[in-house]
Amino acid sequence: MEEKFTMYDIADRLGWKYIDRKKGYIECPFCGTKKLACNITDKFFSCLKCNHQGNFYTIYADLYGITSTKDKKRTKIAAEKLRKMFGNENFSEQDMVATKESRNNAVGSEVVEKRPVEELDKAYCSLIQNTSLLEKHRQALKDRGLTDKQIAVYGFRSVDNSRSGSICRILQSKGINLSRIPGFYYDIPHNEWRLNTWGMDGYFCICPDEKGYIQGFQIRLDVPKKGQKYLWLSSKDKPGGVTSGSQTGYFGNRIAKKIIVVDGILKACVCNCFCKDRNTAFVGVAGVSCYKSMREMLVKLKNRGITHVYNAYDMDEFINPLCDENYKDKCKNCKHKGDLIKCDCKDKLRKIKTLKSGSNKLKETAKNLNLHYERITWDIGEDGFWKGDIKGLDDYLKYLKKERRDNNENVL
Repeated sequence: MEEKFTMYDIADRLGWKYIDRKKGYIECPFCGTKKLACNITDKFFSCLKCNHQGNFYTIYADLYGITSTKDKKRTKIAAEKLRKMFGNENFSEQDMVATKESRNNAVGSEVVEKRPVEELDKAYCSLIQNTSLLEKHRQALKDRGLTDKQIAVYGFRSVDNSRSGSICRILQSKGINLSRIPGFYYDIPHNEWRLNTWGMDGYFCICPDEKGYIQGFQIRLDVPKKGQKYLWLSSKDKPGGVTSGSQTGYFGNRIAKKIIVVDGILKACVCNCFCKDRNTAFVGVAGVSCYKSMREMLVKLKNRGITHVYNAYDMDEFINPLCDENYKDKCKNCKHKGDLIKCDCKDKLRKIKTLKSGSNKLKETAKNLNLHYERITWDIGEDGFWKGDIKGLDDYLKYLKKERRDNNENVL
């Protein structure tokens, strides 16, 4: 039987380190030699130092301790495991190059599907297990009000670009296929898989679905880029990679009847850490304009049995549109600058319109699903406008906890 995988595919999947890929020289997984002594071809393996040699069945069997009194049975077991590992979706280097070229040459946009969420969860959990959290990021999370235990439970980890390749090799050694998992891609010049985090300094925030599977990560940047504090871990348009899309995260009891929707994945996680009502859970959207993923999440939760949806988007939806000559740098060029009678700021009005549109979409979705809908507000003045002190629900819950000075008292 002609297999769809080669020895190179096995080397890639198991994370073997290449010395010279074109000539097939690798670091021997048996004796560890880094000299030009261990060589592979499409079908065979040979190490002159430790004398290990064979085809992909016998080498795999030797490497993973598959034994039997009969060689045919031993080979059969190894073959079954290899076929199960690769299935019908083997991605060799050539396949990935062709995939990238076809995508670049296609008319319109070509959709590359992610792997099933169970496979994403397995890869991302392994990523968490093999990375750590820097003290500066731990302190930043504590400043938000999280405890060490909560930080550990939600798997916060720091981005580590220095170990990108080695992390991927560890995951591959566990039989994890990194192709079509957002954030991972095949680095052709260096002949290895990598995490697409170059230039991103910050920490990973998990984005679990309604069943608890980790469907993606957001990266909280130490220094915002072009005004963005968060970036999705994604590998769109890279060999073997795929886009993350814009996900909606679920935090809290999976059978909760009441759902509070907030603007931000990390914000939903933090709010859930402050809340002690097990009948209330939090849904975090990546932005109020992410209507589609929010709607898909609420449909799933409706089918599961939720009854109430509370809108807790940030309070800047209620900012006073009146010009205060203090709206970023745009006020410098405002034609009304210096007027004794103030007018409404067009940039504030544009922002308010966008935010209210997001709230209206959430309300419309909840009503269409026959769910009770309610808008939660805080830090609102008698004039109906936001006072400008406490923007997000996470900050408000932290404020309440501090005011009541009782860590055991519910704030919701």
